[in-house]
Amino acid sequence: MQAMSRGVFRGHGCQISQGALQRAVKTIKGHEMREIITDDDVEKAILYLANSAKDYAETKALMKHLEVYRKSIRASEVLKATGKTMTENNTRGEASEAYKEILSRYKDSVAAFTLIDAYRNVAELKVEVFRTQEASKRRGNI
Repeated sequence: MQAMSRGVFRGHGCQISQGALQRAVKTIKGHEMREIITDDDVEKAILYLANSAKDYAETKALMKHLEVYRKSIRASEVLKATGKTMTENNTRGEASEAYKEILSRYKDSVAAFTLIDAYRNVAELKVEVFRTQEASKRRGNI
């Protein structure tokens, strides 16, 4: 899976290229009578939204869990530290291997959630554009 390659945003059956965006703008400005989003595009987007719901929920739950767990690990490591001041203990706790490991896992979970959230946003946008396009057709504007 690639997030961005040669000006194309891709993932899970959804893609929007820079050229497609420019054509869409020209179509809107020039009032050409053609579809921006096809039935096939919207079908893929809806299927992606349906099929990715569990992954979305799981990545969000993991991210939230690690956010809380990170604080717990930090507190535990600060309590284990044997510095002379609280500031020194905080520094030692945050420099511990356990805390660095949880930070890495948290970063990865945020990245995974952000990516799936972005793909879902693109799919939702396709559905909304399609709905607007269809309404414009019914009114005779396209």
